[in-house]
Amino acid sequence: SFGIVFGLAWAAAAIRSPRLRLAVIAVAVAAGAARTIIRIPAWHDDETHYQALKREAPRSYRTLWLEGKDEFAAGRWGSGEQLLRQAIAFAPSLAGPRYDLAMFYMHAKLWQPAIEQLSAFEPARAALQQALQAAGDSVR
Repeated sequence: SFGIVFGLAWAAAAIRSPRLRLAVIAVAVAAGAARTIIRIPAWHDDETHYQALKREAPRSYRTLWLEGKDEFAAGRWGSGEQLLRQAIAFAPSLAGPRYDLAMFYMHAKLWQPAIEQLSAFEPARAALQQALQAAGDSVR
């Protein structure tokens, strides 16, 4: 993450010896490169990436989102809804988990909960309308 890299750069800048500073930076770059090389298989296909995500970040919004969709697909609506709601709580401004949950609600003919989830998009819709009006004919 940016914070870790920034912290490491700040710590390296504090080292007075140029040789030691260079050695620390070289070790950090080598460790990052090794981690990248080790992670290459995780990007092979969606399922491998999903399994790596579950292992390395089990409580991330993306993991919860994907697990929730899997639970719905397996017919476990209760746990699917719970996982998607947790994903929404972790990333409330992202449309994906809300949209998927709304679609599952609509499939079950649960209109009010679907409307609640889709209503969260209203600020984006208003901003889009404003941008389209301001752009006029230039977008056509």
